[in-house]
Amino acid sequence: MDAHQSFSKAPRRLPEVRLVLLGERETGKSCAGNAILGKTGFFEAGAVTEECVRQQAEVARVMVTVVDTPGWEAGVAGATPERVKREIMCSVALCPPGPHALLLTLRVDTLVRAGHVREHLELLGEGVWRHTILLFTHGDQLREGVDIKQHVQSGGRDLQWLLEKCRGRYHVIGSGDGGGRGSGGSAKVTELLEKVEKMATMNRCEAFSYCCHRHCLMESSIMARERSHDQTVT
Repeated sequence: MDAHQSFSKAPRRLPEVRLVLLGERETGKSCAGNAILGKTGFFEAGAVTEECVRQQAEVARVMVTVVDTPGWEAGVAGATPERVKREIMCSVALCPPGPHALLLTLRVDTLVRAGHVREHLELLGEGVWRHTILLFTHGDQLREGVDIKQHVQSGGRDLQWLLEKCRGRYHVIGSGDGGGRGSGGSAKVTELLEKVEKMATMNRCEAFSYCCHRHCLMESSIMARERSHDQTVT
């Protein structure tokens, strides 16, 4: 029995899977979202994500919801616009009652700065780490002869700090990986879903939430009205 058959037939405690993608700009969040859902057209890869976008599809016989978010700036601390910070904070409200996992996207070919990641991820509260998995993107860019485990083990102090905060949870996905609507999905995507399921079990299947959740529901409603107004005016 292959991986996706094993996952799709195994008894699960989650009737659905809800995910939020977070990370710096140009770390491949949109591409990762498309790979997870199994279709390139779900999220607009290659373009700057200006606001949160939610999409759904059936993967490995389970309904998966993915929320893509605007990326934060890679520059100095405080460079990320307040608008982007608000989108990050309100992203969890787009998959109520909350995501089972927050996927922190990191390019395998880019230096990780833990302080910068922490500044943005903890906009959602210090408890965010209990629900976070490091998702390495551009896995096909790994150096020849180096697999993801070796890459992680040889990472610098900042990467090791992030791994410790996430209790060693990580996964890698490449540009060629993808699921498939109504199908079992690729092995990489199936393995990711299994890791989400395992983490959710450790969290007693409790979805991520934080104290600003109700405020963000109101904020999301206001932002939606503003966007609707802008579209009407233009």
